Amino acid sequence: MPRRNRPTREEQNDLRRTFYERIGRGDMTIPETMKAMREMTGLTQAEFAAHRGVSRRVIQDIERGTGNPTVDSLNSRSSGRKKATTLART
Repeated sequence: MPRRNRPTREEQNDLRRTFYERIGRGDMTIPETMKAMREMTGLTQAEFAAHRGVSRRVIQDIERGTGNPTVDSLNSRSSGRKKATTLART
């Protein structure tokens, strides 16, 4: 499958702004969050999976809502990164 076109800087900023507004309101599911994070970078599922250190299937399952990641496993994917993604327990 061909790579998607990366969003422009302006499009990325708009996507980020929307993302953080929705996160702030608490109205995003884990699948929506994962897909939004991937789309902000313009990466394919395979590229995003490689970046996160998981298989493409894991990303597919999470985005479909059929994956069952734990909070600890989601947080462990971001450890050691400059910008850690931390999800709060609710």
